[in-house]
Amino acid sequence: MIPNANAKDCADSLPFLVLVSGAPGSGKSSLAKALAQRLEVPWLSRDLFKSALHVTHHSNDPNEWHRFSEAAFDTWYSTMDLMLSRGVSLVGEAAFHADRSPQSIAKLRSN
Repeated sequence: MIPNANAKDCADSLPFLVLVSGAPGSGKSSLAKALAQRLEVPWLSRDLFKSALHVTHHSNDPNEWHRFSEAAFDTWYSTMDLMLSRGVSLVGEAAFHADRSPQSIAKLRSN
């Protein structure tokens, strides 16, 4: 159970970013949604961006799923960066890539 808290309790820390990561099927989306709801902040899932790209490009081929991975990460990071720069706290969720994530996350922290 997540203790009773919300973004108003963290007023001195605004904006804040909570990142949730893990292996596929580990429950990261469920945890991220629960945290976002409890903290009363938006939740951004990288998979939602990837799905939207898949649909937008009318791709019905499951083998093309990886085709949109890089664009989804770029859009996800850019959206989080914009929200944080506008003072919006949020929860972000993704299965991070070890070769790219440290640099991208550090860039978010610099804002």
